[in-house]
Amino acid sequence: MRRSFLVIFGFLVLFFLSTSPVDASLVVVDSEGKVIWKVLSSQDPLALDIAERGEIEIKEVVAGETSTSIALRKEGEKFFLNDLEVTNWNDSLVEIEEREEVKKILIGTQGDKFTIEQNGIIAMTDFPINIRPKENELSVTTDSGAIFLSILPIEAAESALRSRFISRVDKKGIYLSEEEVEVLAYRIEGEKVFNFFNLFEYSVPVTAHVSASTGEILAVKGPEWFKIFSFLFT
Repeated sequence: MRRSFLVIFGFLVLFFLSTSPVDASLVVVDSEGKVIWKVLSSQDPLALDIAERGEIEIKEVVAGETSTSIALRKEGEKFFLNDLEVTNWNDSLVEIEEREEVKKILIGTQGDKFTIEQNGIIAMTDFPINIRPKENELSVTTDSGAIFLSILPIEAAESALRSRFISRVDKKGIYLSEEEVEVLAYRIEGEKVFNFFNLFEYSVPVTAHVSASTGEILAVKGPEWFKIFSFLFT
């Protein structure tokens, strides 16, 4: 009897694990630009905490519609996806499926910032985010207006690595802002590794600023001496 119980219990565990949703994003933009909303209700255990107030209006999946835009913004300490408050949503808010040469993008929140993630590369920002699904366009709204992100986080990281000023990128140490170099750019934290004749390595912390429009390296910050030797001992 005990053996039979364990077998049945194990089967049930495997069943529920196998049927758990792989994608927990609230909104999915598929490869054709169609917008699909996750099913939510006040009884949904995956729903937001605010669902207890019965204010969630999404009752079914809206499939095949091409919304004009998807907007993510912050008001005070609250986050909004269009008009829906998503402050307590713990998973990614929007998934943009891979299309042509653009790898899958996950948009969510972390602390008091928005996150844009590709292949484990995460860029954080304070700027509101806008998505045009059909056009496959992602932009942020800065003090100077809306700016299209022609360079996404993974491309910014690759640009920093190609520059040879930086050898290793902190995948979670990327921040998108206009403050430090006065244009919209990714601030990428990492380190430069000097290889001395394959005998030993020495690394120093480095920060690279990469244009979100062109991928150009706008500035590199590190020890005063390291630029002189950055192309040596690599």
